[in-house]
Amino acid sequence: MSAIVREPPVHSVESADLTEHRRIVRFFETEPMLRGMPATDLEALANMVEVRKFRRKHMVWHPDTPSRDVLWVRSGVVRVSHFTEDGRELSLGLHAKHALLGLEAAFGGGHRGTTAVAHEDLVLFAIDGRQFQQFLAAHATFSTRVAHALNVRLARAQQRMTELVYKTAHARLASLFLELAEVYGVRDSRGVIVNLKLTHREMATLIGTTRETVSFAVVDLRRDGIIENQGKRVVLLDQDALVALATGKDPRTANMAALASG
Repeated sequence: MSAIVREPPVHSVESADLTEHRRIVRFFETEPMLRGMPATDLEALANMVEVRKFRRKHMVWHPDTPSRDVLWVRSGVVRVSHFTEDGRELSLGLHAKHALLGLEAAFGGGHRGTTAVAHEDLVLFAIDGRQFQQFLAAHATFSTRVAHALNVRLARAQQRMTELVYKTAHARLASLFLELAEVYGVRDSRGVIVNLKLTHREMATLIGTTRETVSFAVVDLRRDGIIENQGKRVVLLDQDALVALATGKDPRTANMAALASG
């Protein structure tokens, strides 16, 4: 009796590639900045993508990394920072799914000039800067949406710089929690969980202060019933109180500012 010979699966590698390509196209179909774009154009954009994966805490780029690719965040979170000459870190932002990074690659290149680290396990779609520039030139609506996203990011950066000068650490921390809640917030019976793990040191780099100052501010906010901790996550119990603190309408803010100036 002859043995039955089973043929191996046909085109298994090609099928895997096709599945990955389909995932990329599906991502672009849900990308707000690409809304309304023809399927053929999304397919063309997907053909430009190189998928890059980084484990948590691994470096994505450093200041001297050449700016050759535009990077689209597929999943995870990337933290972009600037380091001062004396080694202090100032986090410029946390970027999650759908964020576009490294756009300088499409407008002249150069070097990154910043440091980026995977805050969580990270998947990026990398697109050659010259190809991305050509895609922008061929799609006016998409170009307008990209410009708008850059303006929003610039406005937030300017707001953060103003807060560094004029706001107390408590107010800056309140602003940070409210900003994070917009992107990572999950509502439950207690309030809003900021579904992102952050240490006090990482919070400090985001608001331009020390870890010790953040720890004191967190204790104050917990004592007043405004927040509580869930491991390394923060639960916002009273968003109205955070808004008052962030905008200087909380009496404690005025008192702390007076003490700081006096």
